[in-house]
Amino acid sequence: MYLNIAVINNSGNVGKSTLCNILLKPRLNNAQIIKVETINSDGTDQERFSADLFEDILRKMDEHDCSIVDVGSSNIESFLLKMEEFKNSHESIDYFLIPVAPSNKQQIDSVSTIDSLMALGIEPERIKVVFNMASKKLAVTKEYAEFLSGLPACISLDSYPTVFQSTVFDLLAKIDRPFAEILNDNRDYRALIKQNDSKEQRGILSFERSAHQLVNGFNDELDMAFSALKLNDD
Repeated sequence: MYLNIAVINNSGNVGKSTLCNILLKPRLNNAQIIKVETINSDGTDQERFSADLFEDILRKMDEHDCSIVDVGSSNIESFLLKMEEFKNSHESIDYFLIPVAPSNKQQIDSVSTIDSLMALGIEPERIKVVFNMASKKLAVTKEYAEFLSGLPACISLDSYPTVFQSTVFDLLAKIDRPFAEILNDNRDYRALIKQNDSKEQRGILSFERSAHQLVNGFNDELDMAFSALKLNDD
């Protein structure tokens, strides 16, 4: 698959990097993540590119068939300016994915992001939306009413790709293990607990089993959200 996606939003704290890592990358074969950020906000030593070095980002994209460009909020203004400066460079990106978080400000910023993209000549069908950190107790149309009411009429949403709010990340932080590691942990916890006489070890295994169950349930929801994005159908 040859596919380039930019995950972008004028607002911070909408879950861009998390969605890049656990929603998109595992479901796009051999995808690389290109972080466009000048501030090391996630504590990792992953290579980063400033949006001002736009030609380096384009070169990095061309090195792989599939790239996910994670544009940090501190670089979005420069990133959009560079796309305008490098005429038609946006054509190198198949889709622009906008994560929308529930707060009113972030919903308004999300609409502003879409307006900015369309002003660059990006067609509506190349703009995708994912409703992130959603409550299971509220309908998407109600929780994200501010965003939906401001959405340009030419942006048609025939589905609502949704990633729900979850305690999964709090649990992972407690056991200090990454999402993918827990997801792919196929140990027989029932057998391990049964074989272990130590209450302490049984407690640890029980907690890890709970994490495994929670991660797998959340991953099923991610599968549905990814399918609803229809990245392979357009």
